[in-house]
Amino acid sequence: MKPTEYDQVRKDIIHGMHNGYYERALQLLADFKMHPAENEFDTDYIKIRCFLKLGKYETAKSLIRKNLNRGNFFEFNRDFFDPIRNNEEFEIFESINNSLISSERKKHRPMSKVFLPEEYGKNLAYPMIIILHGDGINGNAEKISELWVPDLYLEMGYIVAYFQSPFPSCKNYFGWYDDLPGSCDCIKILYYDMLEDYLIDEQRVFIFGYSGGAAAALYTAAKTSIKFRGVVLQSLPEIGLPIFNSVEIGKIKKTVFFLLEGELSGDENFEYQQKITDLLDSNGIKNQYAINENSGDEIPEDIVGKTLDSQLLGLKDCNQSL
Repeated sequence: MKPTEYDQVRKDIIHGMHNGYYERALQLLADFKMHPAENEFDTDYIKIRCFLKLGKYETAKSLIRKNLNRGNFFEFNRDFFDPIRNNEEFEIFESINNSLISSERKKHRPMSKVFLPEEYGKNLAYPMIIILHGDGINGNAEKISELWVPDLYLEMGYIVAYFQSPFPSCKNYFGWYDDLPGSCDCIKILYYDMLEDYLIDEQRVFIFGYSGGAAAALYTAAKTSIKFRGVVLQSLPEIGLPIFNSVEIGKIKKTVFFLLEGELSGDENFEYQQKITDLLDSNGIKNQYAINENSGDEIPEDIVGKTLDSQLLGLKDCNQSL
C-alpha cells in the first residue's frame, strides 16, 4: 500500500513530536487540508499529545471527551497523560476507556502481514525476518511495514513477516508492552503458523522490534525455545534490562543483539542502553550499539540500511549455508 499525502505529512509531524516540536506539529496539521472524517482520530490523538505537552490541558480534555463519546479509546498509561492524571474528570475518562478497550479486545486475534521474495519456491527453505510494531500510534502491521519497509530484505532473499498484536492500545492501534507474557504467546502462535505455511529455515530467523515491540522481541528471545539468530532492538524501553537480568544466559548465548537509540533521546536512555551492552559484554554475548543521528525515539529512515550493514547480524550472508 503506497503512502498517502497524509502519511507523508504525518511522518514529519511524528518526527517533530519525538524531538519536542509540538507547536510545529500542530501547525503542520492545521496547514494540511483533508476530508473531515479522514484520519480524524489519528489527528485528534496527535493534537491531544501536543496540547498536553504545551500545558493546554482543557483543550486536550475536550478532545479526549469527544473521542470517548464516539467510542474511541486511548493508551492512558503513557506518561504524556500525567499532567491531568490526578484530575477528577480523568477518573471518569479511565472508566469509560477501560470499558471500550475490554469490549474491543474480544474482537481481535494476532495476525501477520507477510511479504515473500520474488524467487520464493525455488529453494527448500528461506531465512526470515519478523518485525514487531511499537505500541500506540503506528502500532499495527500496516504502519510498521511503511516505516520499516521490506523491499531490500526481500531482494536479499528473506521472507519478511510483520506480526500484529491482538491487544488494543488505542483506536486502530495495538500494543505488546502491557502484557509481555501474553504477547510472547501470540508471537509463538504466529511463528509456528509461519513454519506450517511457508518454507522457512529455522536456523536463520531474526526478530526485530520497535519500542514496545522491542520489549516483546527481547522477551520472546529470552523466554521461549525459539532460536533466533539475531535480535534488533530499536528504542528498547527500560524493561529491557530486567528481562536481560532474568534470563538464563545459556538461552541467548548464540544470539547476537543489535541495539539502536536516537541521538535526541537523552542521556538517561544512553546510560540505560550502556548498562545493557555492558551486561551482554560481561557474559560474552555478541552485541552492537548504534546511535541514530538527528533522531529521537522514532524509527529512523535508514533503519533497513543500518541492519543490512551490520557485519555482526550478517544479513547479507543470508543465502549462504550456516
